[in-house]
Amino acid sequence: MTFQGHGVRAPWQQADIEELTLTTRAQAEPERIGQPAPRTAARAGRRRGAPAENVTSLTERGDARRAPELVLADFDRRSSGLVNRALTKVARVSSPVRLATDAGAIVIATLFVLDVVAWPILATFLPVLMACRLYAPHKDVTPNTLLGDLPRLLVGSTVAAFVLAALYPNIGGYTLRDAALVSSVTFVILVICRGTMHLAGELLRARGFGARPTLIVGRGPTVAHLVEKIAKHPDLGMRVLGVIADARGDEDDLSLVARPEDLPELVTRHGIEQLVLVPEADHLDFATECFLAVDGFKVNAALVPPLKDFLLSPGGVEHVEGIPLISLGRLSYSPRMMPGKRLIDVIGAALGLLIVSPILAAVAIAIKIEDRGPVFFSQRRAGHRGRYFKMLKFRSMCTDAEKRLADLRDSNDSDGLLFKMRDDPRITRVGRFIRKTSLDELPQLVNVLKGEMSLVGPRALPVEVEHFGDLAIKRLNVRPGCTGFWQVLGRSDITYDEMVKLDLAYIQNWSLWVDVQLMLKTIPVLLLRKGAY
Repeated sequence: MTFQGHGVRAPWQQADIEELTLTTRAQAEPERIGQPAPRTAARAGRRRGAPAENVTSLTERGDARRAPELVLADFDRRSSGLVNRALTKVARVSSPVRLATDAGAIVIATLFVLDVVAWPILATFLPVLMACRLYAPHKDVTPNTLLGDLPRLLVGSTVAAFVLAALYPNIGGYTLRDAALVSSVTFVILVICRGTMHLAGELLRARGFGARPTLIVGRGPTVAHLVEKIAKHPDLGMRVLGVIADARGDEDDLSLVARPEDLPELVTRHGIEQLVLVPEADHLDFATECFLAVDGFKVNAALVPPLKDFLLSPGGVEHVEGIPLISLGRLSYSPRMMPGKRLIDVIGAALGLLIVSPILAAVAIAIKIEDRGPVFFSQRRAGHRGRYFKMLKFRSMCTDAEKRLADLRDSNDSDGLLFKMRDDPRITRVGRFIRKTSLDELPQLVNVLKGEMSLVGPRALPVEVEHFGDLAIKRLNVRPGCTGFWQVLGRSDITYDEMVKLDLAYIQNWSLWVDVQLMLKTIPVLLLRKGAY
C-alpha cells in the first residue's frame, strides 16, 4: 500500500479511536517497509486477520519530516453479538425493521383498536406499501425521516382502502365506508409506530450504533468543514475513517496521499460503506478514478459539487443527450407565486396566539415581576424587499442592553453581521429561560398577522440593507419567518454564511409542503433546546 502522510492531527480524532494499520505489500514494495510494528499495531493486524509480520503502522512510513500523527481512524462497528447486530439494523432503519414495524402497527390497529380480523388488512396493506417503495433499500446519504415517509404512507393507505373494499366485501364485509375507516385508523397507527421507529434509530445512531465507515476523497477547507459537520451530527449515521487525496497539496494538508488503485484494499479490509467525493474544479480526474475504483463493491458514493453554495436542496437531475442539468429553482418570488402561503400564515398565527395566550400571560408576568421593566422589546429589522419593520419579542435582557453592547463587541461568538454571546451578561434570569425555550419569539405571531413576517422564511436580521452582500440581500425577496432551515439545522450554532445559504435554499425550493415540514421539525428542536443560548 503506497501512502504518504502529513504531520497534522485531523479534527475527527477522538479518545476512543485507535490508530488504523494497514498490511503492506512486503514482496512488491520492500523498500517501503519501516521498522517493526509496535505491539498495538500487531494486535490490530491479527484482529483483522493479517499476519503480524506484514503489519506496519502508517505513522512509521516515510521520512521523519512527513510522518503523520494520525492517518486513518480505526472504527468500532459494534457488530459483534446478536443484540448489537439487531441494534445496528434498528439504528439504520433497515428494510426488515420497517416491514416488521408496519406489520406490528397493522396488527395493533386491527386487533386492539378496530377489533377486526387482521389478515385481510395485512394482506392488503403490506403489498400496497411495498409498491409505494416504503421497504426499498435506502440509498441516500442522510437517514430517512418520518416526514419523508408521510406522503407515501398517505398514498398507500388511500389505495389500500379501495383495494380492501374491492377484494374483501364478502370476507370482512367491507364497504367503501368501512374500508375508509379501517385505512384511516391504520394510517394513524402506522404514523405513530414509524415515528417511534425513527426516533429509536436516531437515538441509537447518536450512541454510535449503525455508523457507516466513511472515506472522504479530496482536500482543502471544504473537506475539513465536511469532516467537522459529520462529527457534530452522529445522528447522520456516518463516521469518517480518513481522508485521501492525490499527490498534490501542502505540508499542512489534512489528507493522505493515495492512489485510486489502493481503494479496493481499503474498502475490503476496513469495511468502507460510504465514499464522499469532494473534487476540485481543476483536478476532477482523481475523484472520477476513485469512484470507478470502488465499482463492484457495496459502497455508496456521494458527491459535493463544485457549486455547493447553490445546491443545498437541488431539484432533480435532467439530461440533454447525456449532459446532466440540475434545477436550482429561483431566488425571487412574488406573493402570487406562493399561493396559499399568506392564508396559512394568517390562520396559523391566529390559532397560535389563541393557543399560547396563557403562556404569553405567564411570561409577561414573570418579566414584569423580575425587574419592573417593559415586557416587550421591539427592534428594527430588514423585511420583504428591504422594507423595515419593528419585530416584537419578549424582553430577555436588562433594560440598558443596547447601551452595554459596545463594551461587549470583542466577546462576539458569532461571525459576519451578527452578534451572539453564549454567556451574555445582559440576559436576565427569566430571559435565559425564555431564550432557551424560544418563548421570547412568540410575540412575532403578531408580526405575522400584520403581514410583516411569515411563519416560515429567512431569518429577520437587525442589519441595514446596504450592509448585505450581493448574495445575502436576495434573502429579502420573501418575507422573513419565525422559523426556517436556520432554526431547524442549528439556530445559534451555525455561522452567518451558513445561515445565508440555508435561507437561499429555502427560497429556491419553496413549497407548502416544505413549510409544513419545517414547522413540524421546529417542534422537537424547541423541546430539546438545540443550539439555543
